[in-house]
Amino acid sequence: MIEVDWLKKNLLKLPPDVRKSMVENRVISGVEADKKTSVSTLRALPVSSIFSRNILLGDAQAVTENYILSAINDNFVSSGDALMDIPYISVTAKTHTPLGITPHNDNGIYNLDTFLRYVALRHHIFTDFELTADSLNVSIENRNPPLHIVDATVADVLSLNETVVSECVSKVTVKTSAEATTYYLFDDGTFGTNPGAGTRIPGKSDTVYCENAADAEKTAGDVFAKNKFSHLIEAEILSESRLYNAAGMRLYDRALVRTKTGVYDTYISFKSSKSASKTALFKFGDARLTLTDKLKGGI
Repeated sequence: MIEVDWLKKNLLKLPPDVRKSMVENRVISGVEADKKTSVSTLRALPVSSIFSRNILLGDAQAVTENYILSAINDNFVSSGDALMDIPYISVTAKTHTPLGITPHNDNGIYNLDTFLRYVALRHHIFTDFELTADSLNVSIENRNPPLHIVDATVADVLSLNETVVSECVSKVTVKTSAEATTYYLFDDGTFGTNPGAGTRIPGKSDTVYCENAADAEKTAGDVFAKNKFSHLIEAEILSESRLYNAAGMRLYDRALVRTKTGVYDTYISFKSSKSASKTALFKFGDARLTLTDKLKGGI
């Protein structure tokens, strides 16, 4: 198996035809050869997985694109460790959005890939990749994602699965030996003590006990992390469909999807192409059933 870390150093050394096959911003994470035939199966991951590493927060910056640019340069391009650096990465910020966002972190440590996915979904700041003959160009840009209207009941959609799960505590009061504090859950996965700090989601109320007052917030987070809250639509669409431009449908694009149960305003959360069957599998909505990853700044 070819590891992702190996690809970080050898991506540009791959044959041109293999590089060209890396569509949908994906990189090869492994190769499986069939001993009985000459067929090889390439396993691919999103190219942003190159940045799937825990790093330090770094200096705060008001402009989100500049924060991401500095994080990539300081940790992946010119960290001062030539053995670990990826010198062929070229990163630019096309827009400058003063959001002042700080990644959710554990003691000043966060995963950059998780943060990139978070700002793409929540704030429409996208990290795009272009693989050329001698570089991997990374551009950071704030843009409005296009809206795709998908009727999942037509013939070009070969299969359709819909999962709705809602077991949600959205308000929890944590009682300690000193006081009782109420925490509220918001629709972006964050929570806090001010009910007006965001858009609240419906759910049940609960009360729990915590011995140490200093652990009250963590206790509330543990309760919210056990929630199940998801509406996931999976649809397999013909790659050569004349109704839908499957190649032009990208992660985090908005989507208005019609199923047998109704019409849903959602987004593309997953895409996978199957060359053998000439289809593309799309997931619309929450691909994960628990809020654990959302509480950590994921999607």
